[in-house]
Parts: sequence; structure tokens; C-alpha cells
Amino acid sequence: LTLEGPTEIASEIRDVDCNSLSIIAHHLITVAGRYVVKVNRGEDHDLADPWVVLAEPVSTDVKYCIVTGTALYSAMPAGTELEVEVQALDTFSNALTVGGGNFHFTVSGVDAAVSRTSMHDHGNGSYSGRFLQTRSGEYLLHVLLDDQHVGMSPYQLTVSPAEVDPRSTIAVGQGVLGGMVDTALTFSIIEMDRFQNQVSQDCSADHYQLVSSATALVFHEPDGYTSFSFSCNQPGHFSFSVQRLGTHIRGSPFSVSIVAEVGPPDASATVVQSFDGQPMTRARDAWIHGHAIAGSSKTLIVMTRDALEVPTKASHGDCVDASWNASSGTIDVKDLANGGYAVTFSTTVAGTHELGITLHNYPIRDSPLLIVVTAGPAEATRSRVVTWPPGQTCEAGQSCSLAIDCVDAYGNPKLFQSVDSPDIPTGRLGSAEEGAVASHRDDDGRPFLSWTVRKSGVHALSVYVLGEEIQGSPFQFSVRAERASLMHSIVDDRQIKPTVAGESQEISLLLRDEFSNPTSDSCSGRLAELELTAVGVRSVRHVPPFCNGETACSGHGRCDQLGVCSCEEGYAGAVCNLCLADMYGEDCAEFGWPCGMCEGHGRCLPGKSTCDCQRNWAGDHCDRCAPGFFGSQCDRFCDDESSCGPDGKCNALGACEMQKIRASVSQRRGDREGEILLTITLTRSGSYALEATILGCSDDAVRLRRAQTELYDPQPFLIEVGPAGFDAIASSTALATDLVHATAAVPLSFTLQMRDRFGNARKSGGHVLHGQMRGFKPTRLGLHDFGDGKFGAACTLTHAGDYRPEIGYGAQVLGKGKMPVVRVHPGPAVAANCTMTGLVSIVSVGTRMEFAITARDKYGSVRACGSDLFEVTMQNTEQTTAASMSNLRNGTFLVGFNPVQAGMFSLHVKLRSGANTSDVVSAPQLILVEASRVDRTRSTM
Repeated sequence: LTLEGPTEIASEIRDVDCNSLSIIAHHLITVAGRYVVKVNRGEDHDLADPWVVLAEPVSTDVKYCIVTGTALYSAMPAGTELEVEVQALDTFSNALTVGGGNFHFTVSGVDAAVSRTSMHDHGNGSYSGRFLQTRSGEYLLHVLLDDQHVGMSPYQLTVSPAEVDPRSTIAVGQGVLGGMVDTALTFSIIEMDRFQNQVSQDCSADHYQLVSSATALVFHEPDGYTSFSFSCNQPGHFSFSVQRLGTHIRGSPFSVSIVAEVGPPDASATVVQSFDGQPMTRARDAWIHGHAIAGSSKTLIVMTRDALEVPTKASHGDCVDASWNASSGTIDVKDLANGGYAVTFSTTVAGTHELGITLHNYPIRDSPLLIVVTAGPAEATRSRVVTWPPGQTCEAGQSCSLAIDCVDAYGNPKLFQSVDSPDIPTGRLGSAEEGAVASHRDDDGRPFLSWTVRKSGVHALSVYVLGEEIQGSPFQFSVRAERASLMHSIVDDRQIKPTVAGESQEISLLLRDEFSNPTSDSCSGRLAELELTAVGVRSVRHVPPFCNGETACSGHGRCDQLGVCSCEEGYAGAVCNLCLADMYGEDCAEFGWPCGMCEGHGRCLPGKSTCDCQRNWAGDHCDRCAPGFFGSQCDRFCDDESSCGPDGKCNALGACEMQKIRASVSQRRGDREGEILLTITLTRSGSYALEATILGCSDDAVRLRRAQTELYDPQPFLIEVGPAGFDAIASSTALATDLVHATAAVPLSFTLQMRDRFGNARKSGGHVLHGQMRGFKPTRLGLHDFGDGKFGAACTLTHAGDYRPEIGYGAQVLGKGKMPVVRVHPGPAVAANCTMTGLVSIVSVGTRMEFAITARDKYGSVRACGSDLFEVTMQNTEQTTAASMSNLRNGTFLVGFNPVQAGMFSLHVKLRSGANTSDVVSAPQLILVEASRVDRTRSTM
């Protein structure tokens, strides 16, 4: 057997049963698609019409799924929607053709919260997702099916800034605020995109134009990048604009004040120039002025300015002070002696705090500042699980999760912006075989772990923070098996032995879930009635007449030394049970010319449009098999009852297919978990595959398998039931019909099948039988023990009539009246035994003479078919006259003469057989033909 489709697969022939013409073949398909199954034997191809097998993909396997998208391999500009395609594949990399998978995205990174994701199920195994991010930076895109990563997930994404947007680009520095006369005032341009992402550190000065109507402002040649400068030779208020390719940048035009002398510092003009070394641009999150980590110090620089926002550039003593509302921490102000003050602060309390800065007790610009303090690195000794009650239970194969409260060294709850943070909790199960543990964060940043264990039992989960176990680790949990799956359940056959019909057998069925875990959860808690399917032909009652040196083939042939039948004239077939081509009738002795409308399997009847078909063909034109015959030549016999027994049925190929048997089964719980003890009593011998359903789970019957077999290559569990002890009444002949035809003087042979009380065929011999054919002339049967439960019976019946086998086993009689009738037909006609009746020795001219010939065989039995050929003539010295003859088709022939000449004649009656003729025993005879009365018209002188 071969499967031709996306790939060619050769089936492994596991078993061939020649009796039932069945083949048990095995093949493993790993490539989904449409396959055509072809059968061939040797060089004979296409022995059967090809049929189609549609192999569908199995369930999705996340390891083999394919994720594609251009941004997975190159940077994506901010604000550009990323498209990602997901193709679901199974374990063998077959593309699934149906949807329904719970595929989704999650994004981790500094600004992951502003990401927008969506996923669309196309319903054909493919999915398309969209991802939009407006903040530049490095991100991780997690493609998940339920809680499992798909393909190579997570994928590294780089979001680059979009194109420069003049309206978002800013200028920073003293040059946009003002200064002293004849002093170079500088400022820098920070290019931004429309999402407030900084495009580059340096920009080309060629893209920018500085324009002012004031002649006092003198712009210097730029340094080629981001720094611009100008000077003014007189005090006053001036303005200038900064444009990028003709468009004003943010804040342009700028108003500046130029003074000859610096005034006293002014609180409303004094600003925070930098925070932790970075200019205070506040391009994003305008309400947040800075970020800090609990326990670490940060420094900001306050630059004093006069009322015209000109830097004072001189020390002003202790005029600057700072304070904040944090419950604990330190703050320190240091005079930098250049008009600036360094404010250094720290706190161990996470949260959003207000940092107030005053100049001469007046708050400076933007004071109080909002400082977001986040928790420091999580510490294992302070972190703990949220809830984990004793006896925590998970479902086998289902995702289980554990939420963790992480705390830093100061007791602050730790929230995570990304799962890639080095101090996010990680987990490990007791062994690698149990599965991997994944780290996650919820929408609020709280961490949790997830894992999936398929093996039931007690397991341990160790939780780590920075390589150190947290409080209470490891955590014990139980995995509970799922509902029973008969496909994964097994039969413990270690204690099972072959049994005989009528005996009870106890079988241990171990219920397993889909992960092969022992389980007692079987929906309703009990099995439905079990069904058994016989493997191969259990019992065949029709056995062709055996062929050996002592007996002939169906009474119409003889065996050669090789056990092959050599059929008599007119007969054909492997056991001489068919007529030769163009021969018809019960004795296959009637010749019929073939004609086109009978398809070569019948003869045309004069004046009729229908055919007289050979015994194995039927139909008006002999174009179909007669009932009970199968095959392309209608030469294979099969009968539901006689060939396949009460539990079988002939299929379209003439082979027995065994029907399912509902066995008598009782069940009870065993001592092991998930064990059901089944007590089965079978009365039919054979090998049975056990099929079962669990009530409430599924209506499909599943064939149970042995332990220690692969799921993809299950070996069915077989129950071997042998026949019980010999029972004479149940035993019978193995003939196909209740009426058997035989020919006198031709050896007759048939087979006896020994059976038990349930009708099962015995497989061993050793019985002592005696028998005879009871009828017109009782004849002793010769019996031969084949040693396999069958006896060959043979005899030669010489006299026609109906006979019935009578076979004894001690005082018992086999079959008890169930033996078939053997109808013995006369043998070939023998001339010496044929008789004539009604014959006279004197007859007058013009008077018709009639008599009858009765054809008889060697032993005097009357021939019944009327197929013999007789020749009757009247002879004298002058002439020979042939008689007229009428065949009555019952072995009798009517002969008539009309003599027209007087004289002495001799009557000759011959029987023709082929080219030879023989005189009938009562011939020849002399017949005197007398003249009739005088006819005057004919008399002469």
C-alpha cells in the first residue's frame, strides 16, 4: 500500500490474513494534505479503486509557528504601524487551516504603556497583528498563544525617531534668555519629531536660519552642528527667530534682554538649569520634573537670574534654600560661586514628592518641582508571594500562575516597566522535564510567574530575585490530572492470559488523561458498555472441499501430487465448482454458443432477449455476480452466515468483516488510582480489540491499547479467546449450502468442523469419529483427522438419491439433524444398462410403431438430465430408415417409426458417447412388417 500526495508514504504491512482477504497496514502521516491510497500486489497495480485519505494538521505547537514582519529585522520609525503575520503550525510544521487560537501581543520597554496592539484571526490558521508605538527606544514584542511564547518570541524591536518636526524642535541655552552687552550668548538646538522624540544629538546648521530686524544683534558663524551664538553692542529688548527650512521652531521668535549691568537675583526669573547633568527641557511629561531611585542621590543646578532673566554669575550667599515633603531623606544646597547653586537630595521613600526651592524665601520658577522616586532593586529577603495556600492545586496541562510582591531594601513595593529588568522574579521547577517558568508583569507593573506542568503529583517551585530565593521558597503545589481520555488510557496486560469461550476474564484498565496521568475523573465515573471487534475472521463455516490423494474435488475432478484439482470435462474452478466456458446445466454438459449480449458468461436463448447465465453470473446479460459470488470474475464465494458466522458479514470484496460485539461486562474500582477492573465473558473464540466509551465524555468508541506503546503507533490490546471443549451437537459439516449435489460413482468429499457448545471452531484434533451416508443405499464414510479441528469425509455413492451424513462420536451424533442433504445424481449412461419398453415384433405397413428408451447409469439409476444421445435405425437388405426421437428431458426418449414397406427388418439402438457408439443391451431385434389390406388401386396383373 502506498499513499501518494504531498509526499509518498509506503505503508508497513503488519499482518495479512489470506482467509479473510484482509490486510492490516500501518502508516504514519506527518505532512498534512490529500493522499490517494493505492494497492498493488507484485506487478499487478491498482487491484482496487483508489480511495482518498485527508490528513489534517494536529494541534498548534508554539515552537513551530512562524512570525514575520519587516520591523522584526529593522528599525521602525515612531508612529508607523507595524504589521506582524503569524502562521499557526503543528508539531510536524503543517499549516493549520482553521482559526480560534488565542494569539495576542504584549510589549515591554520603557514606554510600553503607550503602545497600542491588536490581533485579527483570519479563520484559516493565519493571524495578523498591529503594533503602534510613538516613543522611540528599545522594546520587546511578546507574541503569545495563551501564555506561551510563539516562535522566537520575544522579538527585539527598535523604534527610531520620526522625521524632524520644526514645531517640536526646541532651543536651549542662555542665548534664548538674554545677557550682558558685548558678551557672546550661545544656545543649542535639540531636534525633535512630532512625538517629542529627540531625533539626534547634533543637527546640521545649514537647515536653520536666524533672523532678526535688530541691527545691534550680530550672529556669529555656527560651529556646524547644534551650537549658535550672537552678541549685542547695546542694552535693550530685542527679538529674533529660529526657522528650520522656513518653519519656526518651538518658542520662536525669542525675546531677549541685553543689559549693561546685572541686577539683583529675582526668584521669578531663577530656574533649574539641569537635572542630574541633563538640560531641563521637559519636552515630555511636563508635570514631572525628574526621576530618582529610592536610596540614591540626585543633583539639580539652580541658576540665579535678575528680573530680565540675565544670569547673575556671582555668589549671593545663602539666598537659595530647598525643602521637600518626603517623609524621610536628606537635602543639601551648595553655592557654586558663579550664580548657580547645586541642590542634592535623596530619600528612601518611593512615590511622587514635591521639591520646593526658594530665593530669599520666594519660590523660584516652576517650584515646587515634582520628583518621581521609584523603588530600588528588589531584594529576595523582603519579597514574598501574594497568596499561596497550602495544598495549592493546578490542572495538568493548564497554565498556573503565582503573583509576587517585590520590595526593595527600604520596604518600597517594586513595580516593573519591563520583564527584562534584571531584578524581576524568576522561577524554576524541580526538574527540567516539568517545564519552564516565564516571568510576566501585569498592567500595573506587578510581577508574576507562569508555568505549565503536564505530570500529575506534587511539585516544587523555587522563586528567585537576583539569584537568591525569596521568602518561603520553594513552594509546594499539586498537579491534578484532567478527565480521563480513553485514547491515552492503557490496559495492564501483565496478568492477562488467553482464555476459552464461556470463561470470565478480569482486565485492568488504567484510566489516563491526555498527558498519561492516572486519573479517577471519568465524567460520569463509569464506563459505558464495552464493544469488541474481532480482528480477522473469527470463524469460517464454509471450507472448500479438500483435495488430497484419496478424494476428488467437489466430485468433479481429481487431485494431482501438488494438491491441485484436475477437473472433469465441462467443469472449471480451483475446486471444480464452476462450469467451463460455454457449458451449462447441473452437470455442465450442455453446450451453448456464446453471444455478444451475454458478456461471455452466458448463452443466448432462442427468441428471447435474456441470457442463460453460468452459475456464478446473473442478470439479463450476465453482467453481475450471482448472489454469494464476488470478485472481478465472480469466482469468490462468500455467505454471511455460512462463511462469516453469526457475527460477521461479507463485504463488497467477498471478505468477512466482523461486526462489533457487545460483551457481557461488569466493572469495579481497583486499588490503584484510575484503575477499573473489567470482568468480561466471551462465548465467541478469536482475537478481539476492546473498544470503550466513557459515559458523559464522548460518544466515540476508542480502541484500547497496551502499555509501553507510543501514542502515534498504538498497539491495540487484544483479547485471545480460544474454543471450549468439543461438543458433538454443535459440530457440523463445513459445506456452504443445505443441499449438496454429487454424481454417482464419482468420489464425494467434504469437511467436518469440530465445534464447542458455543459453535466455535475447534483448533485441535484427536477425536475418534465413525460415520456413514444414510439413504437409498447406506455407504460407509472414510474419515481423516487433519489435526486442526477439521475432519475430511469421503465416500463413493453408487446409487442416485438423497443421502444425509450420519457421523457419530461414541454414542453422540454430530450436528443432531443439521447435516445437509447430499443429492446424488446418476452417473454417465451405460448402454448395457439402458432399457426399452413398449417394443413389438410385428407391425403392419402404415401403422406407427412407438417405444421408449430409458437411459441408465452403471448401477441402473435412471438418468434425469436427458442429455444423452441415442441413434435408432430400421435396416433390411434394401434400405436403412432412421427413427424419429423425442427427448422428454427426464432420462426417457420416445422413438417412433412409420413403415411403408413390408418385410423383415432389424432394429438397431445405439448410445453415442463422443466418437464411440455402443449397442443398447436389448438390440438389435427383428421386426416383421406385414402388408396391409389389398388396395385395388395399387393391385396389378
